[in-house]
Amino acid sequence: MDYIARLEYIKYSNICFRNEGAAAELWDEYLTLSPSQEYMRLNAHGSFENEQSLKLAQTKVLDIWIPNSRVGDILKNFKGRQLFISGGIVTDDDVIQFLDSWMSSQTHQSLEYLNINRGRGTDLNPEKIMRNINIKRFDPNQKRPVYRYDRRRRDWGKCDWKIEEFSSPNFIIRDADQHVASLGITTRGIQFVSWKMREEEVMRERIQKNFQKTPIQKADPPRNSIKFSKFSWLIQKEILSNMELVDLLMMVSCSQKLYQKMKLIMRSRFDNILTITYESSPLSYINISSSSSGDESFMSLNLRNDFIGRPLIPMNLLGMDLQVSMPTRNHPLMVLLHLEQEQTLLPSIHNYFLDFFGLSIKYHLNVYYLWRQYSKMNNISSTDISNHIGVAAFHDFLRISPNQDYIKLPKLESNTGLQLESPLLERKWKFARTTVLDIDRTNRLAEDILSNFEGRQLFINKGIISDTAIIQFLNKWRLNEGYQNLEYLSITVCPFTHPLNPKQIMNSIPINRLDSSAQLPVYQFAKKDWARTWRIHKFTSQNYIVRDSDKHVASIIIKENNITFAASNMTEKEFLEKRPVKRLY
Repeated sequence: MDYIARLEYIKYSNICFRNEGAAAELWDEYLTLSPSQEYMRLNAHGSFENEQSLKLAQTKVLDIWIPNSRVGDILKNFKGRQLFISGGIVTDDDVIQFLDSWMSSQTHQSLEYLNINRGRGTDLNPEKIMRNINIKRFDPNQKRPVYRYDRRRRDWGKCDWKIEEFSSPNFIIRDADQHVASLGITTRGIQFVSWKMREEEVMRERIQKNFQKTPIQKADPPRNSIKFSKFSWLIQKEILSNMELVDLLMMVSCSQKLYQKMKLIMRSRFDNILTITYESSPLSYINISSSSSGDESFMSLNLRNDFIGRPLIPMNLLGMDLQVSMPTRNHPLMVLLHLEQEQTLLPSIHNYFLDFFGLSIKYHLNVYYLWRQYSKMNNISSTDISNHIGVAAFHDFLRISPNQDYIKLPKLESNTGLQLESPLLERKWKFARTTVLDIDRTNRLAEDILSNFEGRQLFINKGIISDTAIIQFLNKWRLNEGYQNLEYLSITVCPFTHPLNPKQIMNSIPINRLDSSAQLPVYQFAKKDWARTWRIHKFTSQNYIVRDSDKHVASIIIKENNITFAASNMTEKEFLEKRPVKRLY
């Protein structure tokens, strides 16, 4: 973490300090080199000295969770626009002092929104606080003003922007300019919105104010328009090559002629669009991203309740009449998903991409559940299913997206998973032709999967397999009777209930052994973790076997809880001379 203190001119931060000592030591240096940031989200322990609180208070938008921190000190010094505090210690006097100071124009002239949720300690006393200030109420027969804002929320391991809103019947007035601020006080905390206008202006406009992370200047209306089609082909190509993917998709929806022309022009840009990924998200139905945008979502499919505070615009997009909300700094282009479209919208979007981009790029599917609508998506090259497989949907899916580069599957049970109605092995084991197959957990199916596997890498993270099946596998490879494509294999078993017998297995086949003092070969392979992030792992072993036909070598290690196999793709002579570091990704 020491590098944090050396980062200069940072404008946006999302930091978590688990160690109080480290926070105290590094924080002051970091704020000195990167002061007055636009946005900062901070999770930490302990409290800050007054000097550090002063530096922190220069942030434009500050969102902090520091248990047992003194809210009054941070609030008193804050000079920014937005302040969110969770988990701190706040008292009635802190709130009264803040409100008195704002009403008398002494502090917080720039403050737009305040949200404090206290941690452990004494409840606030709303009645006491409201007795000490001059509280007014909006007319109950008229619509109250609503304040909408973006806030980063942590959900399912991710920290994403989410639109929230605040409205209250209570307000206070600042003495100097008669400006109004809405106010909500509970035993748990306080919410405050400064409208920066007088009471009659607020009620006349019924404002629904939206928070923007950075100010956006209003552009003057264009005086002259230029037709894109009037440019030469070279200029058109240059313009298109520098446009965001979502802008291109909206542009080609203007006309069929432009769509066909764009397909030809865009062929030169496909080398930058390596993948399009469809991914389940806790904050939307599906996120769609591309490698050209750094794997950030450029589009999402959302249900209606996700559009709070966001205007819906009817648009002909992707060959369909859709309702969308335009992209912002914090949100992609959001497409409204009606419940009756649940089975058809994503497959239709995917078919549009297939027609536009063709098979020159890869299409990835990362979802919690493999529902029926996904079985209509053909030419998917990589699939990651984390929770549940619908058997019928899975077979239909593999029929139109066979021989994938990568498939990751959740728990498979022999009685409910892939024991199919059809006895045809071709249908039953179609997924075993995947180049890289990663299965989280399976029971007796491990032996069947191994015996039918035709790909390069196989991972079974928890399975049941007999010593006999392993011996048969090793002998088949050694005698060149199968597994010619196999690069890497790892099967883990429970050593308490279904252990392997390493001695019995190794006594059943001819095993060679390297000197323990010699340099051992190293195999590096990539494997996805629970967060769908690729991690590089290493494997090495003294033991190896030799294939009879070409004298190629494979390193193996057999323990009570695991068998690992890695093919070197070189002869024994080369293997012994080079002791290679081999990358299998």
